[in-house]
Amino acid sequence: MRKLWILVATGQLLGSTASTTTQAAHDDTTAAAHHETTLAAHDAESLGEHVHPHAVLLFPVLSMLIGLTITHVTSRFRWLRTIPYTVSLLLVGVCLGFLDVKTSGGLGTLSQSLSLWVTIDPHLLLYAFLPVLLFGDAMSIVWHDFRQTAAQCLVLAGPGVLIGTSLIYLVAKYVFPYGWDHFECAAFGSILAATDPVAVVGLLKEMGASRVLTMQIAGESLLNDGTAIVVWLVFYNLMKGEEANAEIVVSFIRLALGGVVFGAACGLIGASV
Repeated sequence: MRKLWILVATGQLLGSTASTTTQAAHDDTTAAAHHETTLAAHDAESLGEHVHPHAVLLFPVLSMLIGLTITHVTSRFRWLRTIPYTVSLLLVGVCLGFLDVKTSGGLGTLSQSLSLWVTIDPHLLLYAFLPVLLFGDAMSIVWHDFRQTAAQCLVLAGPGVLIGTSLIYLVAKYVFPYGWDHFECAAFGSILAATDPVAVVGLLKEMGASRVLTMQIAGESLLNDGTAIVVWLVFYNLMKGEEANAEIVVSFIRLALGGVVFGAACGLIGASV
């Protein structure tokens, strides 16, 4: 789920920046807002009617109903329990998007709601949904198990993400036919390097796997988002034309270490209250 929000949010920023080098020099927030407004107006015109703002509520409400339905159905039929919950949601989402594309937005209000979510401000997704998801995962962590595997999790979430970014960079640069430059390929690699094995962790718990193994995977997934976002911000700033100077290094250290220090301080204050 976190990877979905990250891909949607950063994908829009990456696409708007990679279009032209001159456009990247403009203010990214203004450009993104203008781009989203244009897309929303085009979608509304193609549907032939005015898109009401309250139509945006239909998609999240329908998503919750679909999730509840999948949970209920899988509890009634044993053979459906072999399909992970997240995989079921993915399949339903793919089918829903396929219908919307094939009907050219002919699903009525649902298509309007989908178009509003597609053109949503990526910063809203990144700063509104991601912290809540990370906080929920952190609250479910067993501290005793995490303390035993903290070193492995840090290695996987730090150097592991950097290695993954480098490998995906090579694929994007020398395999994909898109002609991206070095910074764009590196930013793309940082997005995909952060794994989110929700379905894998669920299967491990159901199978009664080792708690250490489960915590290594879950803990790495919890920590790697911060590393990936910091790496992405560095290459995104380079994509906008900023020079690789000491300011970028200082920004990297501030985001990577400052967040940890601030989070630890908040945790200690909360525990002492």
